[in-house]
Amino acid sequence: MRRRIIVSFAAFTAAALAATASGYSIWRSLSEPPAEYKTLEVILNKLNDGNKLGKANLAFMITAGPAASELAWGRGLCRGNLETLYDQCVFFSLLNPFKTYKNGWAYSNGTILLPRSLFRKFNNNNPHLACIIAHELSHELRSHAFELNYYYNHNLKGLSEKDKEAASMKFQRQHELDADRDASIMVFRAGFKGRPCISAISEVFRLNGDGGNTEADSTHPGFNERMNAMKLNYIKLKKNPPSQVRSVKRVMYYSKPDNLLLFTHKKN
Repeated sequence: MRRRIIVSFAAFTAAALAATASGYSIWRSLSEPPAEYKTLEVILNKLNDGNKLGKANLAFMITAGPAASELAWGRGLCRGNLETLYDQCVFFSLLNPFKTYKNGWAYSNGTILLPRSLFRKFNNNNPHLACIIAHELSHELRSHAFELNYYYNHNLKGLSEKDKEAASMKFQRQHELDADRDASIMVFRAGFKGRPCISAISEVFRLNGDGGNTEADSTHPGFNERMNAMKLNYIKLKKNPPSQVRSVKRVMYYSKPDNLLLFTHKKN
């Protein structure tokens, strides 16, 4: 079975937090955002300090998460077996957890999805949450989805489907290690102390009951490979700390109907 530690990568519930000292965190919405979005605001502003998050707007959506897919499958609302549960029941994981549904809904590409349970599982531990969010930001900033599609359609031409699949999985596993490395650097630059990304990733594996080795048909590296790589990242960070970079001031826009947080550039 493929290991699918998507940002199931976790879960959250959190008390509302005050705006950061940077002074440019401004909520603009028609209604008060849920506590989870306020926690997300604090972490994003901190990550934005000392890091270059690119020129594009960044969009975040807190969803029902993989637990909703499992619940729907258990109640017979979607078909499939345990191995294909994510593919067959993914719709339920993308639902808005702050809304009562009468109809279906759609989401846009390029939006970073965070399961609501991530906040609860990490018990409002901002350094750990920052590692998970920074990891997903890395995927977005490096256009990993595009890179994978291009690699599959151009670099693997002429290979059998089996060989294409194996090469694609290996390519994705490297993306995960790259995103882990980027996350450790971003969190370090943001001023979080210690080595929080090691414990954050360890906690993800433990919460998912997954202590397995790297498998050829998995999109993610196994526990030991990932932990060893992250420890090496921190050894390198200690020897050669990254320099601070000039960040771009951003502002938060929250839409309750769309269940969407837009982290965009501040206009003067």
